[in-house]
Formats: sequence, structure tokens, C-alpha cells
Amino acid sequence: MTDDHNDVLVWLVDREAIRDLLGRYCVCMDGGDFAEMAALFTEDGTWSGVSGRGAIAAKVAAIVPTPEEGPRRIHFLSNASITVNGVQATSVSNWVVIRQSETGATVGAAGSYLDDLVKQDGRWLFRCRRITEEIPGDLSLKR
Repeated sequence: MTDDHNDVLVWLVDREAIRDLLGRYCVCMDGGDFAEMAALFTEDGTWSGVSGRGAIAAKVAAIVPTPEEGPRRIHFLSNASITVNGVQATSVSNWVVIRQSETGATVGAAGSYLDDLVKQDGRWLFRCRRITEEIPGDLSLKR
């Protein structure tokens, strides 16, 4: 295999690993596994203005009900645009949250994730995740 083929293969594997990271975040969030969600970040990673894995897990636990505490919710991720540059990458994707309500499923809100990512020890992690909410709604967060 030529170097060009190897480069393309590495690029494809990295993009797939990043897609898995984006999906894993949603699964952890929806399942209430906030420590595991925070472990998807670098040690000094940032989520919504909070830095460090412990602080991220604590912030999420303070505002997001677990499935046992509040209405069930499921994140859907789409339109992921990923740019890989060696061991760094950026990603922009759209999200929508569907949540349980008294009348059945309802759209909670929708927006975008703006991510800075880094590959550490062969594993892609979030360095910084910024969340925008372009279509506000009721996410039934803890208040």
C-alpha cells in the first residue's frame, strides 16, 4: 500500500472514531452516565464553559435529570461535518432532543455542537464542546 493509501486509511479510521465519540456522548447523556460522558473529554476539556472532567460531570448531574429522575429523553445527532488535521480535528453537528411528555413524544429543543477534538494515546477526545440552541424549547432540565 502506498503512503497516500495509508494516509487515506488513517483519515477514514479517525473520522469513524470521531463519529463514534459524537454518538457515545449522546448515549451517555441519555442514559444518565455523566461520569462516562465526562471521560470523553481531555483532562482539562471544556463543556459549556466548565473545565475538567470532574467539574463537567458535576455540572451535567446538577442540571440534567437521569432517566429515573425526569422525563426520558433521547438525543439525535445529524449532519456531522468533521475536519481532521493530524491529531487535531473540528466537528460541527446538529442535535435534536426528543423527550417524553404527558401527550407522548415531543421535541425538546434543537441546535448545534461545535467541537474541538484531539487524539491522545490513540483515542479521540473532546477538547472543547460548545452547545448552541437555535430552536429553544423545554428540555425539562433540573431548575
